[in-house]
Amino acid sequence: FRSVLGVLPVWSRVVPPVASPPRELLVFDARRIDSYAEKCLVASAQGLANSRPHARRLVYVEWNDDDVFWLDWLKKGYVNRVRPLPTLRSLVALAGSDAVVYDETPSHLPNIATAVAGCERAVMVGDPKLLAQFGLKVKVDLREKVHSNAQAYTWLNAHYGAKLSKRLTSITVPSQTATHNPANLRDYLVANRVLTYWISGDKEKDKPGADPAAERADLEPLLKDREVTATLGYPWSGEGYGPGEWDGVTWISEHGQFLIPTDNFNNLSVWTAFPPSQKKFQTPKRAEYDPKATYASLVMSDGDNACTFQQWFRDVWNDRKDFSFPVGWTMAPTLRELAPPMYDWYVERLPAHDSVGTGVSGLGYVAVEKLKPSVVPSFVAATERAMKSTGENWIWAMRYGWPREGGLTSYIANLRHVKTIMGGYGKVARTDTEAVETLGQVRVFHAVVNGDTWEKTSDELKVMMARPSHPRFFHVFLMNWSFRAADLEKLAARCKAMGITLVTPEDLDRFSRL
Repeated sequence: FRSVLGVLPVWSRVVPPVASPPRELLVFDARRIDSYAEKCLVASAQGLANSRPHARRLVYVEWNDDDVFWLDWLKKGYVNRVRPLPTLRSLVALAGSDAVVYDETPSHLPNIATAVAGCERAVMVGDPKLLAQFGLKVKVDLREKVHSNAQAYTWLNAHYGAKLSKRLTSITVPSQTATHNPANLRDYLVANRVLTYWISGDKEKDKPGADPAAERADLEPLLKDREVTATLGYPWSGEGYGPGEWDGVTWISEHGQFLIPTDNFNNLSVWTAFPPSQKKFQTPKRAEYDPKATYASLVMSDGDNACTFQQWFRDVWNDRKDFSFPVGWTMAPTLRELAPPMYDWYVERLPAHDSVGTGVSGLGYVAVEKLKPSVVPSFVAATERAMKSTGENWIWAMRYGWPREGGLTSYIANLRHVKTIMGGYGKVARTDTEAVETLGQVRVFHAVVNGDTWEKTSDELKVMMARPSHPRFFHVFLMNWSFRAADLEKLAARCKAMGITLVTPEDLDRFSRL
């Protein structure tokens, strides 16, 4: 395959599987494990067990109650049998007896251990007591090998650079924080020998061996000239931890990659084993046009984040089934291959009047204004191919600039089929000329609010609608973390009272062109 530095590779799957579809799941309940070292042992053992050649019995870990829900769903036609793994010892036994020993001096060493464990096919041991407890033998001891995070990346490149995955990287916080459980993704990272890295944030600068500038510099050789498309994880883990969303996504985009937010996503080595779903989201029924009406679309954010579908959106979609107004939902098209059975659950439950578009910015989260220019044509082409497979018709974008600022110019020039872009987390539009921008054949709808809560969104819409120059076609951006189903219902009622007719993004685009 050709490098993404020139052309984005056309792979059958963006996120490669580590196993064949399972006939049986071996279930280990990890909900009572508190030790981070034990959690990493669990995840690494799971990844090694699931990536054994011809494995048809895969290990599924219940990290939380959401995993219990999805296991019940997998029992309904996706796997034949489920049986428990009663102890951690029984899980570790499936992975073998070799271990990579590490500590948190320097602070990024858990990430180095993740990559080394994958290359050496050994479990991760962050507490030496676990060696004797589970009868493990030391294959690689990372303690005292390096004294800074930057040195650690240089050492990793020298000893394992050629063995690391050429298709994936992961930006993952090394240790547990208030917002993240970074052990849970490591089953997939170990199984795929993924370069797992981090860039220290302001609150991490005093940790052992931390030096953000040196870390960036020493990561460059590991990221240069790689045939990488996707970056897993997330560049933020609470205020001051990591480079942050804005700078992190910029870093990823400048390196010709895109982010699939999977920071708190569980059991990826199991979910990716299923073949990509062949189901598509239905095309919503068209509304009838009223030349005197004011039209708006509600668009919910954060659908690029796989974790929202594993955890957050499930209850919201269930509670929406009896509502009569349309909502636009965002979902990265990679979910159909990242977790096909989970994707199926949502396809089967999409309300008939709702619509799904892709976000953020397409196949994955990128800063469109910073994406490496040579990658833009192939990234856009891959996005449209993926959207064809899911039935999505519009793109949710952010960091796209303001009308006529040019942030979307190159991106849109490469679109061949998609004609509608909905913006979010950007500057707020107030007039017709600001709310709708036409670039070639593409309509860009700039949000008229940056929806925080339903009350604040409603108040801002009321102020806008009182102006004689208010837009007739506009997009109402909603931040998903502030909205449950009942909040959507209250906002829809307020919109109706203000004379706003809610339609899908497809109808908003169609009506604005009449």
